[in-house]
Amino acid sequence: MRFLSAILLTGSFIFFCFGSVISQISVSGKVLDDASGDPLVGASVYINNSTIGSSTSTDGSFLLGPASPGVYDIVVSNVSYESIVYRITLSDKDQKVIFRMQGKATQMRNILIMTDEMRRRRMDVLRKQFLGITLAASKTKIINEADIMFESGESSGEIIAFTETPLIIVNNELGYRIYFDLQKFYIDEKGNKTYFFGYARYEDLDKGREKKWERQRLRYYLGSTMHFFHSLHSGQLAENHFKVFQIKDVEGVNAKAMMPVPQRLLVQTDSVNHANYLNIKGSYAVQYLQEPYFKAELSRRELVHGAIRGGVESTIDMLEYPAYLDQNGLLENPMAIQYAGFWSYEKLANMLPINYRPR
Repeated sequence: MRFLSAILLTGSFIFFCFGSVISQISVSGKVLDDASGDPLVGASVYINNSTIGSSTSTDGSFLLGPASPGVYDIVVSNVSYESIVYRITLSDKDQKVIFRMQGKATQMRNILIMTDEMRRRRMDVLRKQFLGITLAASKTKIINEADIMFESGESSGEIIAFTETPLIIVNNELGYRIYFDLQKFYIDEKGNKTYFFGYARYEDLDKGREKKWERQRLRYYLGSTMHFFHSLHSGQLAENHFKVFQIKDVEGVNAKAMMPVPQRLLVQTDSVNHANYLNIKGSYAVQYLQEPYFKAELSRRELVHGAIRGGVESTIDMLEYPAYLDQNGLLENPMAIQYAGFWSYEKLANMLPINYRPR
């Protein structure tokens, strides 16, 4: 059986199709101290970038789910232990896993002693690169900013930010509380480069505002990378207002051409493991031929990257080939693609958990 739902929005029908309805799966198990074998109470166990998570009980047990089939990273964390990231493939059966956590080794860090002004400048950079500069970012707050520390990099102008405990982030635009285990945040002030990585667990904010949150989440979903990959997975690119073009150099002149790519050529199936993958190399442009919700507000403050008449354009550069897709149509390795153009505004404040589905 297949679902096809239609949502009426500003006079246009937006179609969503997520494939066959498959039974939901759970993951259960225990978390133990590796040295003693004793159960760990209160350890956090969750599927990365999702709302699916729990804490271990008095006997160290946990239960995650329900979850759709797919490839996920399960994160196990406790302040006194080294975090565990376990990649799991869920197909058609419940699974059980035993995690053994090792005590966290003491690490010497060269923590910077800064004036209030120096810290303020670096925090401004971190917020903009981590949360973004969109309307959602302006309504998102890091509750425990005081836990963020900075240390020197290998050369002048390089700064690394880290935390010993997860960041607590409240997104009042999309209705989420996010616990973010920041592994590393890197700033190269001379090269004007930043990057960060870590693990996120989402929770819904207070009850009673579900309709508002659902409306806002849909607004930010439309035109996003998640919307694109869902549409690609379901074969609904055109119906959901997406067009894809390959970017090619024009021989003999210093110019580039954009060649339309039909959807059937974008995804192929591996003949060995039968998994789907993106059949693209090099650079591609993706156009979304509708006006994203936050584009107008952003354009009042700055020149919007990727703005086109009646929509937006983003570019993707493939850093990995083949880039495999899971059963939900999402990238197994999110780092396989580098984004530019309008999608470069998709920082944490704009992001939805991977198990989000429009209703």
